[in-house]
Formats: sequence, C-alpha cells, structure tokens
Amino acid sequence: MLLRIMNIDDIKNFSGKIGVKDAKELQNELSTKVIQKNGFKKLQIISGIDLSIIKEKKKLISGIVSFSYPRMEIIERVSRVVDETFPYIPGLLSFREGPAILQTLDDLKHTPDLLVFDGQGIAHPRGLGIASFIGVLTGIPSFGIAKKKLFGEYTEPDIEAGSHSDLLHPEDK
Repeated sequence: MLLRIMNIDDIKNFSGKIGVKDAKELQNELSTKVIQKNGFKKLQIISGIDLSIIKEKKKLISGIVSFSYPRMEIIERVSRVVDETFPYIPGLLSFREGPAILQTLDDLKHTPDLLVFDGQGIAHPRGLGIASFIGVLTGIPSFGIAKKKLFGEYTEPDIEAGSHSDLLHPEDK
C-alpha cells in the first residue's frame, strides 16, 4: 500500500520508512500538482536554498539566504543541521533533503515569494526534483538550477554570454 504523505508536517518529520517503489509513486502523484506558468505575484523576497551532507556523521546541513528584490540585499540567513533519514538514491533526493529544507524554511522570519534551488525542478524523470517537490508542498513558486543534467536532451549552447538551448523531454524530441 502506498504511503500517502500529503501533509507538509508528515514530510518535515519524515522517518525515511518508505520503499523506493512507493517513493516513486508519491513523486508521480505530487508531480500532477506542479504548476508551470508565470503566476508570480510582486516579488519582494527571493530565497536561495542549498544543502550539504556530512557523510561520516549522517547529517544534512540545510541553508537558506533570503534577498530583497529588486535590490538583492541579504535580509536573512538561516541554517539547520538534521539527521539523515533516507539514503542517497538518484532521483529520490527529495526524500533525503526535503525534510531538512522544510524545517529550515520554518526558521525564516520572512516568507519568500520565490524559492531558488541548487537542484532539479521539473527536469527530473518523474517531473518532481527537489525544487518542484518543495514548491508543491509549500505553495511557494520555485525553480531549480542544477549543476548536472539528470533528465532530458539538449544541444550544447554557444559560449557567448546569454546563449541558451532548450532542455526537452525525450518524448518531445
């Protein structure tokens, strides 16, 4: 039976007791709640989010820096160290990192209008990387900026500043 985690508090207090099959099913379910449109209200606070791991101690360090917009002045920094409750499994990092990030978001004094992640968003095999996972759970618009391609196909962009190319779903080729 699929473990249904639809309550944000269930994720914050996630014990890691979910199998790979159920985790993937939950990702598929939550991915249907991703909204892909520009519905931003007036942006005043943008928060950048990243996470680091201390492998030998099985600890996660979640950090958030919030900026005013458009001035881009730092208005708040928070971090938290939590125990690792879910193993490293490619494609399922939301279950490993999500609880730490949600707990750290609770520490913010100012609610962000936009979340920017060092990680995947919809460019994920099930359309639910850490950015879209947290965005769905919090209702805060979010996007991911990943260092490596996890999913999709693209043509390498030119080297000139501002060059880009589209990352396409394999079915959209």
